[in-house]
Amino acid sequence: MPNNGMQPTRKKPRAADAGRWTARHMYLWRLLTLLLLSVLGLPAALAQTEWLLFRAQDPQFRFVYPPDWRLGKPRGPNVRATLFPPQGAPSANCNIIVRREPELAKSGQSQLNQMIQSSQLGKDDWAQMLGGRWPDLTVVQSTHTKVHNQPAYLGVLEFSHETVDRKTFIRGMQLATFTPGYVWHFSCAGRGPTPQDARRSYQSWEPTFRRMLGSLVFENP
Repeated sequence: MPNNGMQPTRKKPRAADAGRWTARHMYLWRLLTLLLLSVLGLPAALAQTEWLLFRAQDPQFRFVYPPDWRLGKPRGPNVRATLFPPQGAPSANCNIIVRREPELAKSGQSQLNQMIQSSQLGKDDWAQMLGGRWPDLTVVQSTHTKVHNQPAYLGVLEFSHETVDRKTFIRGMQLATFTPGYVWHFSCAGRGPTPQDARRSYQSWEPTFRRMLGSLVFENP
């Protein structure tokens, strides 16, 4: 039909069309929600399927680590895992230490959580946790975080280790928490012949350290 110079009239969207769009949006929203929940249900590093899984028994726990890192021989009765980066990379290492503490078995997890949340670790506390052998210990940061959704202490510390033939400087991320009957201590550190080298190594590996520590899961009921 001729329009007699008039602009064509646009049809208004029908209620049924609006309903179809609403249903589609709801469907897409549900998909996105399910995807988000599936990611939130796993530690961040587990989303990287190429990373390797480490699992220990008694007590049961697990974490993931990069495929080019290697497991070393643990030194000490309480060291459950020791890891090193590939050769040629900035010097670093990670240690997972789990120590039985019968006194903690008398407390429930909620009590232990409250104890952590209501206290702060100072220099003397961190020094004691590291064995008290580090007179030049410096606390760069001391705060709280969470491991497997449980409260934990988090510290960034600097110190040095000296032997007859060398002196090594260390800047490390230290994480500590409690479960009934156990003290957990996770340490990942950059190392070097000078403080600057240790700091550069730490800066290079910090994202990897955080992903490894963020993937820790306590599997004991």
